Amino acid sequence: MAFKIIWTVKAQNDSVEILQYGVYRNNSTLFAVKLNEIFNERVELLAQYPNLGKRTVIKHIRAHIVRDYFIFYKIIEKSIVIVSIFDVRQSPRKLRRIDQ
Repeated sequence: MAFKIIWTVKAQNDSVEILQYGVYRNNSTLFAVKLNEIFNERVELLAQYPNLGKRTVIKHIRAHIVRDYFIFYKIIEKSIVIVSIFDVRQSPRKLRRIDQ
């Protein structure tokens, strides 16, 4: 049975920023469309296999690697809560607290 997927506002904003930057950088929406499809496919995979991601040092938070991005999520009952998406090519200092 697949878990329900819940996106936090922060995760939605992270995704939009990443996709907008991809459009800006590549001067095309093709990259953003493909990357969004990949994100959605991986999140659906997490819904099927919630323990797929690696545990992090933050209690209850897991990370799943998708290309150059971490999808941070937590499992709450029968739901996968996507808390953040982070581009690993950025400075780690930019990684804000994801446990909020």
